Amino acid sequence: MKVFRIICDSNGTVVYLGETCEGSMHDKSIFDELTVETQGLNLLLDLGFQGAEKTCPSAILPYKKTAKKELSKLQKSINKEISKERVLIENVFNRMKRFSIIRNKIRLRSDHARHLVMMLAAGIHNLRNSFRNPLLNHS
Repeated sequence: MKVFRIICDSNGTVVYLGETCEGSMHDKSIFDELTVETQGLNLLLDLGFQGAEKTCPSAILPYKKTAKKELSKLQKSINKEISKERVLIENVFNRMKRFSIIRNKIRLRSDHARHLVMMLAAGIHNLRNSFRNPLLNHS
C-alpha cells in the first residue's frame, strides 16, 4: 500500500502533497525525509510522529499515556483540544477519498502516475473547498 504525505492549512486547503512512500514506512521516518520548510509553522501531529518536536520545535503532539502513569485531567483535555483541531486533516483525507480511484487500490504501475492522480484529487478538493469556504472565495 502506498501512503501520501499531505499538509493542509487551517481552512482545509492542501498546501503540500509529497511523493508516495510505502505504507510500511514509519510516520517519523516520513517526517524526517520531508523537504518542506517547517520553521514558523504549527504542525499538529499524531503520536506516530513521536520525536518530531526535536527537529521542529513548533510541532504539537498529544500527551502519551505510559504503562506506569495515567494522564492527568489537564493532559486529557489538551489531547481532546488537539484532536478537535486535527480532525480537519482527517476530513480532508475523507473528502479526497470521494474519488474511487483514491479510495481503492491504485493499480497504475508507476509511482509517477499514482502521484499525478493524487495531485488531481488534491486540486479538485481545493477547488471544491474554495467554493465551500466563503473566506477563500474572492468574488
